Amino acid sequence: YRNNGYLAAQVEPIIQRTRGPDGEPVVDVTWQIREGSPFFINRVIIEGNTYTHESVIRDQLVVLPGDLYSDDRLIQSYRSLSALGFFETPLPEPDIIPDLLSGTVDVVFRVKEKQTGSINFGTSIGGGGYGRAGGLSGFLGYSQPNLFGQAKQASLQAEYGFGRSSFT
Repeated sequence: YRNNGYLAAQVEPIIQRTRGPDGEPVVDVTWQIREGSPFFINRVIIEGNTYTHESVIRDQLVVLPGDLYSDDRLIQSYRSLSALGFFETPLPEPDIIPDLLSGTVDVVFRVKEKQTGSINFGTSIGGGGYGRAGGLSGFLGYSQPNLFGQAKQASLQAEYGFGRSSFT
């Protein structure tokens, strides 16, 4: 029912114990369902993003204002945000704030940015590393999977040594 917008649906079992024609005990179970009205999404709010652009986050969401509320789409949106890898995990569960009078619901996603870039380096002096005849050799690298908060990836790598150098 929650996948079809019925947040206030109430499902109650009605149990009747009787005897069958042969005298054996019989239990009849029926379900009384009060659906109420379906809820629609009023607003989708994103809180806590300080670096990642809101449009990058919204591109991952499949719950949109005006849509019929669905738990499945909410879970799919939550998983897509987590899979970006830009936020501390586990992400808090989204808050669902229903307005019973209007039949709408606000959905709040809270994220907390985490460090996503990395720097690596290494050197060697003497006969090791890249130096054939001794000397200094090594590498320096930087990678960033969320460049400028726009989910763009960048990577730089520089290698240097006696008679050899490269830049990627």
